[in-house]
Amino acid sequence: KIKIINKINEGVSEARNYGIKIAKGNYILFLDGDDYFEKDLLYNLYKIVINKDIDILFFKFKTFNSISSVVEQDYDTFELLSYINKDFLYTEIFDPKCAHKFNYGTPWGKLLSRNLLIKNKIFFDINLPRTQDRVFMLDCCYHAHIIKKYNYSGYIYNYNEESICQKYNVNLWEKLLLVYQKFYNKCIYYKILEKYKNVLDKMLVSFYFESLSLQIFHHDNEQPIYLKIKYASKIYKQYIKSKIKKLNIYDFDGFRKLFVICMKCHMKILVYASFIIKDFFKQYRK
Repeated sequence: KIKIINKINEGVSEARNYGIKIAKGNYILFLDGDDYFEKDLLYNLYKIVINKDIDILFFKFKTFNSISSVVEQDYDTFELLSYINKDFLYTEIFDPKCAHKFNYGTPWGKLLSRNLLIKNKIFFDINLPRTQDRVFMLDCCYHAHIIKKYNYSGYIYNYNEESICQKYNVNLWEKLLLVYQKFYNKCIYYKILEKYKNVLDKMLVSFYFESLSLQIFHHDNEQPIYLKIKYASKIYKQYIKSKIKKLNIYDFDGFRKLFVICMKCHMKILVYASFIIKDFFKQYRK
C-alpha cells in the first residue's frame, strides 16, 4: 500500500509530476515536507468520496506555529458543502485570501481526481521556479466538473517565519513575471481574460511589492541603494505604472493600499523608503 520512491532531486514540480504518473489510486493527495495530516484524515476523506464522482474536494487547514509549537483550533462540522462557483475559485487562485481556512491556490488541502489530471494532462510546470502551485490549480479548476468543500480541518500547515518564502530571493521579480505571463496566456487560452484582466493586473502589482521586499530592498542584496532604486523604478515604469493607473485603491488592503495611493500620487520614492525602513527594523529586532 505504500511505495517510497528515491530519485535525484530535480525540484518539487518534477517530484510531484512523477508521483502523479505512478499513482494507482482514484485520488491524489499532496503533503508538503514540513506539514502533516491529522491522524484520521485518510479515513474521513475516504468516507466522503467513496461511491461519489467528485473531481476536487477542498478541505480546511490549521496552522502550526513552529515558534510557539501551538496548533490553532477550529470548529469542524464534517459537512459536505455544495458546489463552488468557478468565478470565486479563479479569483481566489489569482488573488488568494485563504477564505474560511480553505486554501484554493495550493495542491495541498484537497483531494484531486487522478482521472481529472491524467485525462486533461494536468501537471506542474517545471519551467516555473515559483508559484507553480496556483497555475496547476487553475488548470484543475477549469477542467473539473464536480467540486465540493468538506468542513474538516485535516491538514496542518507549518508556519515558519524563517521559511524560504520569507528569505532573500535572487531574481524574484523575473520569476514572478514568468508566473504572470503564464497566467495571462492561460486566461487567453481558456477565454476568460477579459473577465479577469483586472485581477491579473492586481496580481502583477502585488508581485512587484513582494519583489521590493524579498529581493530589491532586502538586506542580503548587496547592491548600492541607488542601484536598487534605479532597478525598482525601471520595473515600475515598464510594467507597473500603467496597471496602477487603472486599479482602484480599494482593490488592496493594509499597507499595500497606502503604497498604491503613493504611487498614484507620483510618490513612489516613499514606497521604496518604506521597504528600506521596514527591512532595517526587521534586522534590528534580530
